[in-house]
Amino acid sequence: MRNIIFVGYSTSGGCKMRGVQTVQALEKYSSLKPSYILGNIFVKEVNTIKNSVIIFVGEPLYIVNNQMLETLSKNNNVLIYDVVDNFCFDHTNIFSNNNLIDPYKSLDVIIHTNSYSKNKIEEYLPNIKHIIIPHQWDIDNENLVTPNIINTKIASYIGGLNGFQLNKNILNGYIDVFNNTQNGNDQHSKYNVHSSFRASNTLDYLYKPCTKLAVASCFGALLITSREESVVDIVGESYEFYINNEDDFKNKMDKIRGMSMNQIHHYRDNMLNIKEYLSPKSTVDRYNKLIKKYI
Repeated sequence: MRNIIFVGYSTSGGCKMRGVQTVQALEKYSSLKPSYILGNIFVKEVNTIKNSVIIFVGEPLYIVNNQMLETLSKNNNVLIYDVVDNFCFDHTNIFSNNNLIDPYKSLDVIIHTNSYSKNKIEEYLPNIKHIIIPHQWDIDNENLVTPNIINTKIASYIGGLNGFQLNKNILNGYIDVFNNTQNGNDQHSKYNVHSSFRASNTLDYLYKPCTKLAVASCFGALLITSREESVVDIVGESYEFYINNEDDFKNKMDKIRGMSMNQIHHYRDNMLNIKEYLSPKSTVDRYNKLIKKYI
């Protein structure tokens, strides 16, 4: 039976959510006992690692070079790359950086954020297995009690300001924007409407994970969002709270403000269904299905 090793270059951000916490969830909900190794340690041990399933969390070329990938393949390792959000950057997007094609050919599996990413990259790397595992919410929130309905009059954006691509001055009175990526739970729980917006001419729109949707679902909050590929995969084309600009945002908020409690509960129930779909346990089910093909 092969060992299972998750490899990342840190224990924070995407590496924490998709690496450290996925290991925790696998230990909790499956019979698998994986480990998480930092990239600098992994590189020192590359030549001794054999007969393992290795999941690189984030860009593998930050951690290992092409020669190391070839060595790992020769040593009967299965090489899996969980993209997270690395296709959102020109230097790590295969369409912008042709130098990635040959190294990626050493991989056995690429885990994509959405079906758009899967279908596009599959055209260039048809001999690699391509699957989708959407982004989950924080495992630390598994015992979180769904907040009561206390504020449907104004939306929130909580996260790095570089991810907020609307004009907050135009949206004055419609949204509170917080530059906060560390301690968002208290803020999230005070808003029953969350927001996400990616301009359609950006790589973020095409390749960003559905993180904001996962967070909103965890709090039973409605999400006003652009028609991002990762969101469409989960909620479908006919979702009622898609927006294209600031005017759309205002219109959706005005609609929510005019809803009855029964209507609000209806949409919250839908979000709680999404919460189950994007839970750490569901992520484990998807990883189990993948890993058990190779161990």
